[in-house]
Amino acid sequence: MMDYCPSRQVKGARSNAVETAIDFHKHGGIATFCWHWNAPDKYMKPGDTEQGTPRWWGGFNTSNTNFDIAAVMDGRDPEGKALIDADIAEIAKQLNRMRDAGVPVLWRPLHEASGGWFWWGMDAEACNELWRVMYRRFQEKGLDNLIWVWTSAAAWNKPYSDGYYWYPGDEYVDVIGEDIYAGERSYGAQNAKFSELLEYPDTNKLIALTENGTVFDIDNVVAANSHWSWFGTWCGDFVVRNGRYNEAYTEKNVMSKTYNSEYVITLDELPWYKK
Repeated sequence: MMDYCPSRQVKGARSNAVETAIDFHKHGGIATFCWHWNAPDKYMKPGDTEQGTPRWWGGFNTSNTNFDIAAVMDGRDPEGKALIDADIAEIAKQLNRMRDAGVPVLWRPLHEASGGWFWWGMDAEACNELWRVMYRRFQEKGLDNLIWVWTSAAAWNKPYSDGYYWYPGDEYVDVIGEDIYAGERSYGAQNAKFSELLEYPDTNKLIALTENGTVFDIDNVVAANSHWSWFGTWCGDFVVRNGRYNEAYTEKNVMSKTYNSEYVITLDELPWYKK
């Protein structure tokens, strides 16, 4: 949803992600969306990064903004809150397009909050409240096509007054997940993290590997009994380099074995698949 952000649209960014998702759904695919949420333009640092990239291009990164999410959510910055509300309304329009087309969405906002590299992760309590605000607003707008997927980067076990640190609460979350970038050709099942995620929610939740670089060896997953609901391999060099399959992270034989395993469901194996 990144290029649907108002602060990117005003700079000329455009996206056809919704059209792509609708088309994918028509062929039987399951759509998942995250949201690299650019902070409102008012809070963007000017100029370029040290690498020469305009700061607005990475306006979701803490280093490129002066956005104080705690001040917004506790009422000290009402203008910021109004801008946040406007952003949420704009993204709701895009999600409504998919609802109207009958497309369910695995919806994963405010991801990797506890890592601190995104502006929404500068304060745990404010981040959790922002999640709950978004959840309620989308419900008010009739967005009943969303399956809410929560991912953090750490720190489940640091409790605070309203549940688990960095976690908005079981009633606001359908699926929990983790983003894990293992080293090159590191094919482990990530079973330690899977086991950790089993322990913390008070109600049973599906568990997903919501982002990964290297694709695990499915034999390791089966042996460890760490049955991730799905895995979402990131783009770029993790899969393709210079237009060709890149084996730097996942060798062809491991990728092929995993995708062809009886334990892995691919698009063509879904009962509603259409060519």
